[in-house]
Parts: sequence; structure tokens; C-alpha cells
Amino acid sequence: MTVSDSVSPTSASGPISPGGPASAADAHAAVAAAVEFVAAHQCSDGSIPEAPGGKLDPWDHVECAMALDAGGRTAEAERAYRWLRDVQHDDGSFWAAYRDGTPHDRTKDANIGSYLAVGVWHHYMVTGGGRFLRELWPAVRGAIEFALELQAEHGGIYWARDERGGIWKDCLIAGSSSVRAAIVCGERIAGLLGEPQAARWRERRLRLDATLRGREGEFGWSWEPKARFAMDWYYPVLCGVIGGRDARRRLDSRRVRFVRPGLGCRCNDDRPWVTVAESCELAITLDAIDRAAAGKQLLAWQLGHQEPDGGLRMGTAPGWGAWPEHERPSWTAAVLVLAADALYDLSPGGGLFRSLQDA
Repeated sequence: MTVSDSVSPTSASGPISPGGPASAADAHAAVAAAVEFVAAHQCSDGSIPEAPGGKLDPWDHVECAMALDAGGRTAEAERAYRWLRDVQHDDGSFWAAYRDGTPHDRTKDANIGSYLAVGVWHHYMVTGGGRFLRELWPAVRGAIEFALELQAEHGGIYWARDERGGIWKDCLIAGSSSVRAAIVCGERIAGLLGEPQAARWRERRLRLDATLRGREGEFGWSWEPKARFAMDWYYPVLCGVIGGRDARRRLDSRRVRFVRPGLGCRCNDDRPWVTVAESCELAITLDAIDRAAAGKQLLAWQLGHQEPDGGLRMGTAPGWGAWPEHERPSWTAAVLVLAADALYDLSPGGGLFRSLQDA
């Protein structure tokens, strides 16, 4: 059975009644509540921490801004992007985390910073306006250039620079795939604005594509294998570098390791917990390769975890219930919005990840 087929109503933990795919009405209602939840986390300066007074990761912050755009909150999304622009370093990078506007993790992560390009392109898809695209262009250009400075000879993207400028020479599959999506969006922004970077960025991105498709052995932490993480499984498909028959084969090959019927996608294949974020991202991935029915099934399982104010726990595990008990990150609600938008085309940005397959 493939991941596109009807999911079995049984699992290793016993019988499950997973129910059918979410309806469009269910998706609309869930998105409205989740967007309100994300908006309630936005600070007066435009930043969106994971919780009041909590940490802000620039990648997660962009995801929250995308959810605001998908939910029609354009002004709030623009405030979020302007906040990120204003904390950007001269070299185009960002700190890996902030708390109350101050650095919390002084690592400069290529993946975290470059994702700004994905958010800004998504904003353009939703609004159709070029003014904001031009306004954010210098920040997008800087973020992409910083990531490309960390491109290894074999084409992969080194993870990060430390506070002293030293390079962390590990190329992660999920991180490099995300950078790939950012470069594609950067190419599109540059092309639309008539900027000269588009051709050079495409050349560098094609080198990255070739490595991700054919030489995964170049990737991975030197001290910890990453294949047990679901993101390493589906991110090359989500970000468009692997498509068509190869994408379907890749997802099918590890489905039983990660997908728990009636619950969703495990974060790690050697741990019991199923996480909303990975489940929603996998749902978007399935939609991008024309397996929307399976994606809607995954989304339906996640909607069951949504609380009345629109928030969601990070995940669940058989016999444990919701987990962790007290954590409901803004970005978990945000990715639910993006999954519903992708599967039901609730906004003009719903086709973003499908479009990455065409790069």
C-alpha cells in the first residue's frame, strides 16, 4: 500500500477509527481560529514569538507571517517582515533565535535566514502587489547571498556560522532543501524586479539540486545520523527538488516508519510522538505531488487536536495524550493554516509549494 492509498484503520497500538478527510468547511473554521491564535502572539514591534515572552526563531516567525497573509491579515504580515528586515545583519544573516528583541542564540543559520525569501514571495502571491516586494528586496538579496556563501564545493549548504564567523561544516538534508526553496523564491523575486542576481542564483541552486538528488551521502551531522528524522525524508519533496515518480517512490519507501494511522507523522522514527508540524508539512508535501486526498486525511487528524482558541499542542503519543502539556507554539497553529491553504486553496498563496516542483 502506498501513502496515497486509504490508510489502514489499524496500527501497532490497536484498532483506530481515523475518520475521513477534513471538509472545506472544517478547514475554513480551523484556519480562522488558528490565524487569530497567531495574531494574538504578535508583539507591538511586529515580532511573533512562539509564546508570550518566549523564543523567536526567524524561520518560525516567517511561517507565522505566511499564516497571517493566508488568513487575510496583510498589514500584520508586513509588520512581521519589516521586523525581520530591521534586525538583519549587514552580511545578510540573522541570529538563530531572539527573546524580547535581543539575541538568544548567536548562531547564523543559513536555512533560518534565507527563508525570508519564501515568505516575501508568498506575500506577493497573496497580495499581487509589487511595492512591498521592492521594499523587502534588499533584505531578501542579503539573506540569499549569506546562504550561498555557505555553499560547499559539492553543492550542499553548510549549516551555519558561529558567533566568531567560523563555519559549521555539516550539510543537513532538510536545511539544504529549505534553502533550495528560498533560492527558487529569490530567483522569482529577482526576475520580477529585473534584478541581475536571478541567473547566478539559479546556477548555484542547480548545483544544490544535483547534490540533493544524487549524493545524499554528502549530508549529515558528523556525530549523529539524521535519517531517523521525518524532515529528512519529506523535505526534498516538499521543497521541490525531488518530484514525480522519484518523489512518490521516496515517500512510499519510508511511510510505515513515520506515519501512524489515525494520528499523523512521527517526528523521529524511533520515538512514539506524533507532531502536528511534521504532519501538516507532510500533508503539504503530498498535495504538491498530486496526493491531496492523503494530505487531507493527515490534516483531518490534526484538526482533532485544535483547541477552542485556535491553538494546538505540539503533538501527541499513544497512551500519553497531548504533548507537551503546556506548550502551544504560534508556529504550530501557523503550519496548520498553511496545510489547509495548500489542500483547499483558501488563498492565492495556496499553490506555493506545488509551484516549487516546477523550478
